[in-house]
Amino acid sequence: MRSPDISLGAAIPADAPSALAVLLGDIDRAQDIEGLAGAVCTAARLLGFNHFYLRYKGLPGSGAAHAGSLTSLPGGASLPLEAHGEALAALVVKARDSLGPVVCSNAEPLVRAPDDAARARAELDRRLTAAIAFSASMPSHEMGTLALLSLDGSAGDDEAAVCRARLFGPAITQAVLDRFCTIARERAEPAVSLTARELEVLRWVALGKTSWEAGQILGISEHGISHHMRNVMRKLDVGNRLQAVRTAIALGLLPGE
Repeated sequence: MRSPDISLGAAIPADAPSALAVLLGDIDRAQDIEGLAGAVCTAARLLGFNHFYLRYKGLPGSGAAHAGSLTSLPGGASLPLEAHGEALAALVVKARDSLGPVVCSNAEPLVRAPDDAARARAELDRRLTAAIAFSASMPSHEMGTLALLSLDGSAGDDEAAVCRARLFGPAITQAVLDRFCTIARERAEPAVSLTARELEVLRWVALGKTSWEAGQILGISEHGISHHMRNVMRKLDVGNRLQAVRTAIALGLLPGE
């Protein structure tokens, strides 16, 4: 797959940075998922695309779904990613594993369907003119991916659209995922609840204390510290102590640095 050779200085409207600043403010003020979807639609249009696909993982322990999607594509988020087309599915997967933006065009598809009948079932593949996808870290240190798509030649100047997306897409992606996490955390029921002792143990672990050191400070055994930390990790749905500290900070259970 080839990325277009684009000069960043030529295709960016003079007022694009100020428009982006307004858009980022709208994203940050979104009160619910529907409002966030509207802001992402505006972002896609600003950059020269007419659809988006957002894939995210919910905040561990927040009560939110651990994985989901938000999209303006026909069929909406009720369809699995693969049902929206081979090219989009491959683009999202590739972006998830990439450090930078991933670009595809209809002229150079990311994948080739195994046969004509299978390709005929993928309407999006036939209509896709250009697409670009970005991945970003969320507060829980999971990953989310935002793909911007141009269908039926809607972008007009595809290279200019890709150019603008390369410049502004990472900031938009991070802002959207951060806001989603905030909304998911605010909506979460039930909220994560740690006991006073679990919070006490977690605070010392966050300060870098070992189980033995924390036990000496709190007057309980090393085994007792490990027992409390296992309960904390289970409640926060994480696999290690570092993730537990990071998630607790993201959920407001511990003060940030």
